This record gives sequence, C-alpha cells and structure tokens, in this order.
Amino acid sequence: MNGKWAGKDPVEVAMKAGGSGAGTCENIWEWLQAQGQQGWELVSVTTETLPGANLTRLYLKRELL
Repeated sequence: MNGKWAGKDPVEVAMKAGGSGAGTCENIWEWLQAQGQQGWELVSVTTETLPGANLTRLYLKRELL
C-alpha cells in the first residue's frame, strides 16, 4: 500500500509460499480502520481488470494541519 509491501511477512518469505503473497497482507477493512484512526477518509474506489490481475485503487484524504 502506498507503493510499499503491506504483508505481515517479508515479501521474499511470502512469495516463497507460492501465489502472490497477498495472503500475508492485512484485511483491507483492518487497514482502512487504522488509516481512519490517523485521520484519513476514504473518498473513492476504482477497479480495473488487467490480464491476470485485478487492480483496486483506494483514494483517501485528510485535513492538512
């Protein structure tokens, strides 16, 4: 997320287990809850289907202090 690996295990370890390693990432709802506690608000979601993958973008905002 934010261009960084969000898995609970290092990416190298997660990828060795097979698949995309996404199984080690926290649940999106848990992540959104944590971001909300830091002042972020979800304002939009887009999805895009690519060959062999689905891409979901979450757009968040927060007030500048």
